[in-house]
Amino acid sequence: MELQKEIVSKEKISKEKIKLSDYLYSALILFAAFLIVVGLFSMHKYVIVKGETDQNEAVKFVYFSVVVLLLFAILYLYLMVFYNSFFKNRKKLYLIAVLIIFCLETVLLFGMLNKYLRPFGLIVMFGTIFFTRHIGFFFGILNLILTQMYDFFENGYKFGDGFGAGNGNYQFSQIIIGIFFCVTALIFTSMYSQRFKTVLIGLQLAASLFILTFFLEMLFIGNNSAIANAAISMASGILTILLYIFILPLFEKSFNLVTVYRLVELTDHDKPLLKRLMTEAPGTFNHSLVVANLTEACAAQINENIQLARAAAYYHDIGKLVNPSYFKENQGEYNPHDDLTPELSTEIIKKHTKDGYNLIKKYHLPQEIADICMQHHGTMLIKVFYYKALKFTDGGLDVDKFCYDGQKPKTKIAAIIMLADASEAAVRTLIDHGRDKVEEIVNTIIEERLESGQFTDCDITMREIYAIRDTIVSSTTGMYHGRLQYPKVKMTGVMKSR
Repeated sequence: MELQKEIVSKEKISKEKIKLSDYLYSALILFAAFLIVVGLFSMHKYVIVKGETDQNEAVKFVYFSVVVLLLFAILYLYLMVFYNSFFKNRKKLYLIAVLIIFCLETVLLFGMLNKYLRPFGLIVMFGTIFFTRHIGFFFGILNLILTQMYDFFENGYKFGDGFGAGNGNYQFSQIIIGIFFCVTALIFTSMYSQRFKTVLIGLQLAASLFILTFFLEMLFIGNNSAIANAAISMASGILTILLYIFILPLFEKSFNLVTVYRLVELTDHDKPLLKRLMTEAPGTFNHSLVVANLTEACAAQINENIQLARAAAYYHDIGKLVNPSYFKENQGEYNPHDDLTPELSTEIIKKHTKDGYNLIKKYHLPQEIADICMQHHGTMLIKVFYYKALKFTDGGLDVDKFCYDGQKPKTKIAAIIMLADASEAAVRTLIDHGRDKVEEIVNTIIEERLESGQFTDCDITMREIYAIRDTIVSSTTGMYHGRLQYPKVKMTGVMKSR
């Protein structure tokens, strides 16, 4: 197949179907979360606040529970329409349920001290860092509605401030503050990718909340406690970021989550595996740095997670640590494959994908990176040893024995690394690094992988493949540009002493 110059828009190559059992299990998880939320509401009202109940109250409680159930049904439909892939990843569903319950309980507990102290932005920040900004904002609004529902429930199904004032303006003010809290938390969380800089989020939230709460107090309630309530609202911004900083590592560890903070930290050269790679396999380490630069540029072009792309590229060849001297970039004049049969050489080379997966798991790195270690060669033929073996046989060879064991790339980032890895290695061997030569060899690499069906398990499109191709060609041409040949002139006696 020959690559054409025009870009052909092709829909997803494959899309994994969600089974009915996945939908049912997901519904069961969210229903369990609904029961826990209603239980929390009841505990706060009847155990902590010790409110009274009667037959009429019991009937209203049933109606109230149905409304809360409908809110969870909306959450289920939202995930089904926009994020149905979550239904195959139960870890994400468990995380969603835990986040909703934990953040709601946190809001209720601090609301017992003062309603203005409620950290509405906490779930927004967690939702944004663990999933997407859209999910973070949706969770924030859901949390705000559930909190207002609790106020309505606690006040005997009447709007008010919970202290018998019955002031609807207070409720309206709380809703505005909650929405503003969610939006500002979303904006500020998206601005920073380093953990220590998140302190700035708390300061910005605090200042914004103080100003908004003060003017809302003066507008709707008009009492003399406007500054005091504004100060408490400001404290909720500081409280939110403190809870976020201290609790985030617990979620990361418990669910082995990939956050932007963790990904940035994983690319620190002082990390144990990277330190080993640097000292034990320096050629592979330098190759990984170049592949990381290419991968990050390609990920940016097709709107993929650039932090995950860079981190995965750093670790994609980490399995070569098991036998570093058997890989060309780490060899000197002696090549140990000269003393091995092609079959044995093939086994050593293709084993580095599985070795990489095992090392990533051993060091408790994210599953996403471990998967890319397994997938970045797919089921490609190891040509050099296949053709070497052909010279020693008169009959046919079993091609499968000279192929990587797979899996094929299942994500766009895995596909990018497959192309960037092969392209960097091939372009590095060229004598002429002109754009035409580079483009020719990159086209060949892409053609081979398309023809062998390496992207059939991945939802990458042809448009994205062409964008990746152009980015790799431009980047590698710049990396390996021609050098100026300096004249061989001895400087003795030419340079004056200074």
